[in-house]
This record gives sequence, structure tokens and C-alpha cells, in this order.
Amino acid sequence: MNRIQFISNTLFVPFFLILVEMPIDPLILIRELKSLLIAAVMIIAELVSKLVAAWATGKFLGYKFENVMVMFGLTIAQAASTIAAATVAYEIELIDRTTVNGIVALILFTCIVSPLTTEKWGRDINPASDTKATLPENACLLAQRVLVPVANPSNENNLLNLALILSKAVDGTLLPLHVLCDRTAPFNTESLSQQAKLLAAAEEIAHSANAAVETIGKVDDAVDRGIVRAAIERQASLIICGWKGFSSYQENLFGRLLD
Repeated sequence: MNRIQFISNTLFVPFFLILVEMPIDPLILIRELKSLLIAAVMIIAELVSKLVAAWATGKFLGYKFENVMVMFGLTIAQAASTIAAATVAYEIELIDRTTVNGIVALILFTCIVSPLTTEKWGRDINPASDTKATLPENACLLAQRVLVPVANPSNENNLLNLALILSKAVDGTLLPLHVLCDRTAPFNTESLSQQAKLLAAAEEIAHSANAAVETIGKVDDAVDRGIVRAAIERQASLIICGWKGFSSYQENLFGRLLD
């Protein structure tokens, strides 16, 4: 799905530019000096405003010059939204044809400069290096097989993303786990369906990051024992669990599931 979305998003802008049927005449940029002047003013205003915004933000947050230039490079590109605004403005006769062609020149210029700037300064921020070599040996061992119990859809993504960061750094394996408890009553079809949905969502997140994943669906008489047993069976090196950050008086006295 993530590849389908990437291709559709990549193809959307070119087809959009064609289908809006804009009155573009590139020769106007050559024949009329006014059009060149408008394009130059737009480009200069764009570059200066984006550079000032990136510099001010970087100054406030204490960023290095390389970070500022990456922010600048990522924000200067203009494409679909600019074309849409120009199309509407031309149709209501707010701007003329010369201005429209100046906007097209602006889009062409910024879409070329933006990736070049980002690539140049981005390499200085995060130079190519062997991630595994920079990690301590014990961290590499811990992240080989990361078990993530998933039960609450609201925090499932956060837990999985943290586990992915750790396992991807050492080419490890993600182990999403969901445990059904049948101590008080036998589980039903709805519970199995919910389990399948949670594990499918976890698998999709892992695949979108090109990470190795092994989903685990278990039935046990207790959730905590199910997690421990699954960790032993699948030889998990690390377990990542959710925690709400505080304990109630009852939990302090009698303990709770996470304990």
C-alpha cells in the first residue's frame, strides 16, 4: 500500500498540471521582458522569504547552519498548491497571462533548486556511516528480536515505531504480539477478529518500513503469562510495553498487569 500511495502521489502532480489546462506559453518569457522581470521578482521574493524564515527558526532553536539550509531547501519548492491558486486567480481575472507564466517559471526554478539544496546540506547533517558500528554491543544484542505486545490501538503505532527504530538499526526482527485471555470465559469470534486486525495493522507498519516482522497471536489463561511464554518461545531479546506513566493507590497496593 505504501508503494501504491508513493506512485500515485508522484504521478498526481504532473497529471494535475496537464488537466488544469493552464494558458501557459513559455515563449512569452522570451518575447516579453516584463514576464522575465515578474518571474525574477517572484523567485527573489520566494528565496529571501524562505531563507529568512529558516534562519529565524534556526536562530531561535539554536540550529547549526547546515540544519538551517536543509529547512530552507525543504520549504522553497512550489508546485500543486501554487498552480491551483494561479489557476483560480487567472480565471477570476485577478492576474494576467504574463503573471501566470512568471509563476510557472518560479515553480520550475524552485523544484530544481529545492532537491539540490537539500541533498547538498543534508549530507553534512547526517553523513553516511555504518549504524551498527556506532551502537554498543549490548544494544545490538537487545534489538535483535523485539517483542511488542499490542492491545490498545491508540498507542500501538508509538510502541511499534519505537521498536522499529531499535530493530532496524541492527537488521533485527519485530515481533508484534496479541494475547487473548480465556480464564473467565471462552473467547469469541469477535475477539479473534480484533486480534487479527491489530496484528495486521502492526504487520503493515513493519512492511512500510521494510523491516522483518513475525506476528504472534496467542491464547492464554493470563495476558502476562502469555507475553512471557511468547518471549521464551520466540527467543525475544527485548520486550517493549506501554505504560500510562503513573499508578493508582489500588495498583500500588495490589500490583497491576504490567508488574
